[in-house]
Amino acid sequence: MSISKTIISTTLLLTIGLLLFLPIFYTQASLVDETCAQNPSAANCNLCALLRTGKNIINFLIYTIAPALVGIFVAYGGIMFLISGGSEEKVTAGKDAIKVAITGYIIVLLSWLIIQEIFLVFAKNTGWAKLPC
Repeated sequence: MSISKTIISTTLLLTIGLLLFLPIFYTQASLVDETCAQNPSAANCNLCALLRTGKNIINFLIYTIAPALVGIFVAYGGIMFLISGGSEEKVTAGKDAIKVAITGYIIVLLSWLIIQEIFLVFAKNTGWAKLPC
């Protein structure tokens, strides 16, 4: 397969994946803290609202974007594996894409877990699910 066919097939696969997962992105009502979004005065938009907005963005990335990307890259690796036609380097490329996608998602989840444990130790045993504001 030539490079141009590879680029076209990759672009097509990513576009289809994006269109399939696009409704998931719109299910997030708001990333901005609710109290600050309703009344953006100086009293409502404080450091706690900024921390809650950061938590909302991180949760959106971890629970919405990351699984969608993992699904797209696992599908890409599977398709590469299936259409390899016996070519050992394409089989290896497909397996590597799947391994990298799963390893990356595990790293994302472990980093969230480490930050959660740091919050549990230093933020009065609340974790970042319940910020102490």
